[in-house]
Amino acid sequence: MSFADRVDKVMTVVEKSVVAICLALMMCIVFYGVVNRFIVKRSLQWSEELSRYLTIWATYVGASLGVRWGSHIGVEAFVNLLPKKARSCVNLVTYLACLAFVAFVTVTGFQFTEKLLTTQQLSPAMRIPMAWAYAGVPVGALFMGVRYLMLVVQDVGVIFKGKEESTDGECPTLNV
Repeated sequence: MSFADRVDKVMTVVEKSVVAICLALMMCIVFYGVVNRFIVKRSLQWSEELSRYLTIWATYVGASLGVRWGSHIGVEAFVNLLPKKARSCVNLVTYLACLAFVAFVTVTGFQFTEKLLTTQQLSPAMRIPMAWAYAGVPVGALFMGVRYLMLVVQDVGVIFKGKEESTDGECPTLNV
């Protein structure tokens, strides 16, 4: 098993776990909030706030899984008509653009999170540091950046070395 395979496997387990935990917690918290609102007749502000923050984490970490599985939106009809090397060249340009974007989001997100830590801003209802809530954005973007970097390396191998892609049946895009 190569280094890239090990990184992919560990990242996939971490991402799936984070998303599953966030979604399960969200479901329980929202259910508890609805029960309190309609049966107990008492609204819980913290439940809405916490579910919102869990949504941020699940969305951005889950977006990295989207890169892994090749499920982000794209125009494939034209690209699939191209020969293998030309297809890899187009994909490489796309992956580099995506990598640049997520690098920008990662750096900006960590700078914003650091600013929130220094200002010690707290969430309105739960009084937790806002940095924890917003840290999901740069963390998810960092994971996406690693995924896009792996795709870049894979396509460079196809273009310059003639290395064939191998499919493992799970992911049509990222074959590490």
